[in-house]
Amino acid sequence: MGTPVLLDLAFVRDCAVDTSLFFEGRAGTIWPKAIWGVPGSWGIARVLEFSTFCAPPVRWFSQVDLAEPGLHPRYRWSMRALRWGGFLAGVPLPRALYVPPDDPLPIACWMAEVIR
Repeated sequence: MGTPVLLDLAFVRDCAVDTSLFFEGRAGTIWPKAIWGVPGSWGIARVLEFSTFCAPPVRWFSQVDLAEPGLHPRYRWSMRALRWGGFLAGVPLPRALYVPPDDPLPIACWMAEVIR
């Protein structure tokens, strides 16, 4: 009997293939990548997706502050578990940097720096 999980790894693998083809077609597999999302199932799926076919994202911008006292622990723990798993697998994963939806300037600055 299997264990139910909220994230289907076969689906993540299939998405990784599609994303890989997208980036291959644009010579973008070597581009530095970042995500801007909540450290939960979507964010984890994207990190796994990028890590499957090329280097993992170098930045993770989070729409929620992981230091917020009222935040459900699953967000903090999912981020920690993912980073620990990456460490054990020899794949360094970035910490989530809080960037609120109403102030995306830090992301734009990072993008400008990457382009330079």
